[in-house]
Amino acid sequence: MTNNKKIFLAVISLLLLLAFILIAKRIWFKGALPVRVVSASTRDIRQTVSSSGSIEAREKIQVAFEMAGRVKAVYFKEQDRVKKGQVLARLVDDEIAAQIDQARAAVLQAEISLKNMERNLTRARELYKKGFLSLEGIEAAQTEYDMGGELLSQRKASYEAVKARSHSTLITAPITGTVIRKFIKEGEIVAGPLSAGRISEPVPIAEIADLSQMEVLTDIDETEVAKIHREQEALIKVDAYPDTILTGTVREIALVTSERREAGRNYRVIVSLLNTPAWLRLGMTSTIDFIIQEKKGILCLPADAILQKDNRSVVFLVKEGRLVEREVKTGIGDEEYLEISSGLHPGEEVVTGDLSKLHRGERVTVLR
Repeated sequence: MTNNKKIFLAVISLLLLLAFILIAKRIWFKGALPVRVVSASTRDIRQTVSSSGSIEAREKIQVAFEMAGRVKAVYFKEQDRVKKGQVLARLVDDEIAAQIDQARAAVLQAEISLKNMERNLTRARELYKKGFLSLEGIEAAQTEYDMGGELLSQRKASYEAVKARSHSTLITAPITGTVIRKFIKEGEIVAGPLSAGRISEPVPIAEIADLSQMEVLTDIDETEVAKIHREQEALIKVDAYPDTILTGTVREIALVTSERREAGRNYRVIVSLLNTPAWLRLGMTSTIDFIIQEKKGILCLPADAILQKDNRSVVFLVKEGRLVEREVKTGIGDEEYLEISSGLHPGEEVVTGDLSKLHRGERVTVLR
């Protein structure tokens, strides 16, 4: 046999062998289920309770006049910064000013009359000692003096009452903050709590908020509220600025259920923001993540790589083209990953996806 024939036969044999391998491979994988795998790896996991809420100021108050009247002057506008005690507006006070003048004059008149009565009483006592005045006379002078003193006290009280009413024509800022709403204009008539001779709800002229102390208000379901405690750390993502994460701590947890009961029983939780950016606005919606537990550098798998079976957590590995079932122990988890506390080593590959239809020993092919 020549060398060329030997080479030719060797090539034919090799081609036949390759064809046999390909055919055998097709026969083997025919009917094999294609699966994807993922490697167990270390990462940080933060377990949280999430809720939606809105941004509010810790201190926000509406201010109103204590009496009804016409607005004489307004000294503020919306978005003004005001200090506690700063005058915001004034009512027309001409009538009260006249009443103050009358009350002051009445006090002066009563003081003069009382001094005259005091001199008369002193003179009556001297005359009584000398025998020129009867006991009835001195008693009459004493009575007149006592009545004069009572009249002076009454007129002083009336004067103070009118002065107090004059203070009601002014309204001042009860807190230091920013005017977020303005409800009045000069010349308007405002109602007070005693308008028209009856007690009523006063009409606010402005709303002031301390924007340096902002909070997030949220309602937590009764099944989750036991996981929340005061001073607990929380992460806040405002919907309008999703790329920015704010931090805060739980300040208050309600003892009674919230009035909002559309979706079961909830409890109001207030989170104080630790930093308040300038772009933050009242009423902005946000998502709050209350940090329950956090671990760093732990072995994890995606949640869809773990199957709950007969109260056990199991994973599927691929060994020689067939599925092998292995039990694992899981720990904390977040929205995507679960901690693997035992049963796997870093780098081991497990099947991911819809595991409910897989069976131990089933033939599979790994998609790469």
